[in-house]
Amino acid sequence: CDKCRNLCSKSQKGIPQGVNKAYIAWSENEKIRRRSSSGGMFSELAKRILKQGGYVYGVGFDDHFKVVHKSIEKIPDLKQVCGSKYVQSEVDSCFEDIKSKLQKGKKIYFSGTPCQVDGLLSYLGKEYENLYTQDIICHGVPSPEVWKAYLSVMSKGKKITNVSFRDKTYGWRFFSMRIDTENKKYIKRLEEDVYTRLFLENVILRPSCYNCHHKHLYRKADITLADCWSLNKFGADVADDDKGFSLVFANTEKGKKLLEKSSAKTIEVPFDTAAKSQDAMTNSVKYNQNRELFFSMAEEQGFEEVLRKWYGWDEPLVIKRKMNYFKYKIKKRITHL
Repeated sequence: CDKCRNLCSKSQKGIPQGVNKAYIAWSENEKIRRRSSSGGMFSELAKRILKQGGYVYGVGFDDHFKVVHKSIEKIPDLKQVCGSKYVQSEVDSCFEDIKSKLQKGKKIYFSGTPCQVDGLLSYLGKEYENLYTQDIICHGVPSPEVWKAYLSVMSKGKKITNVSFRDKTYGWRFFSMRIDTENKKYIKRLEEDVYTRLFLENVILRPSCYNCHHKHLYRKADITLADCWSLNKFGADVADDDKGFSLVFANTEKGKKLLEKSSAKTIEVPFDTAAKSQDAMTNSVKYNQNRELFFSMAEEQGFEEVLRKWYGWDEPLVIKRKMNYFKYKIKKRITHL
């Protein structure tokens, strides 16, 4: 019937310019901010919908730590879908569920990658005033099969009890991969952890991420969230407490109103400056020539074997990063004296 071709995101026309508002933002609730990847803005925005009897669709884990989209109805359950997940999530029947609830007049907050938001909007085929969409400044999404193999290597047969891609044990700026099992806690910085390195070096991303069709200043989502790493670029009177700050783009009037009604702390900053601070907003990641080799080796030897041998222990780099961390902490302590 050619419906898939007509709805395909690759054939969509340009996105009209939105309201173009940008903000530095963070939750003033310490628990929310601590469990979040950056400033806790997903939770703050999602709470507004839940308080009105709506539903939140976000990315979490199933019982085996497979990354999936799931529906949340209660505020205490928001922690299930907080934090970054550097894996392509399984959407399953979420779009059907969302359409059914929207038609019944329920409010929906959907959080996902730009391509997932575009997929949902294309599937629905019309605008719903009771739908709020939020995407992210996306680096790219890794293969679920690589994630599955990585967990198998890391667990060593033990039951996994907790996973965090952006653990703040060493602070927000020195975030780590954390995996808790029954008898051990694994916490490694990004240059020490093989999965994080593969992700950031663009080895295990899905093919479409290297030529993403959703790299635009103007987004289809009502809200776009990102990390705000460069507070000094905006001249904002905010002390960097190393607990995490979000950069929020209000793309539509509906998104702007939702942000204004949230209980988060916000400081408006110039849209152009905010956009320029996010290279991944308009540019796809560069293709890593080692990607083909990695997946070829995985096909022959299995993902688990390749993960074990792909990177050696880069001792000089690890020492350098750890020294930078301690220097940063010492500098902050002196500043506060």
